[in-house]
Amino acid sequence: MADEKGPVVVVSSADELGKLVGAAKPTAEHEDRRVRSQHELTLGDRVLRYTATAGTTRVQLDEKPAVDLFHVSYVLDDGGPDRPVTFAFNGGPGSSSVWLHLGILGPNRVRVDVDRPAALPGRLEPNPHTLLAHSDLVFIDPASTGHSRPSEGKGREYHG
Repeated sequence: MADEKGPVVVVSSADELGKLVGAAKPTAEHEDRRVRSQHELTLGDRVLRYTATAGTTRVQLDEKPAVDLFHVSYVLDDGGPDRPVTFAFNGGPGSSSVWLHLGILGPNRVRVDVDRPAALPGRLEPNPHTLLAHSDLVFIDPASTGHSRPSEGKGREYHG
């Protein structure tokens, strides 16, 4: 049901999400890879305990070759079934989700000294403004960006 904030879509599995965005199930000959780790972040007097998952999921769209999409998610351990999920991604080719992830929304951010940009890459620190305090997070790298790759070829079928 929609309200002033817009419609809410709830999916309970990767297959349902794939159907929602028009993707088929992962191809049978490929095994998706995932790595999970447990973390905590203190924001004021609140401690967020969460599970981080990084991995790839192979998807096939119509007649195009499959693509292995890289994603990182952060799920609050005690968030419950009604907790919202935010999906964040940039456009490709050439723009991964890294700055949405490590610059704005994620539980950690890269601190960069704007007076000394040559000091990159900066340092990783807790993000006191993370959206994880309000929503679980999924960062997706589009095909040919970040760690996402077409399963074969150079990806022209995806982005020209």
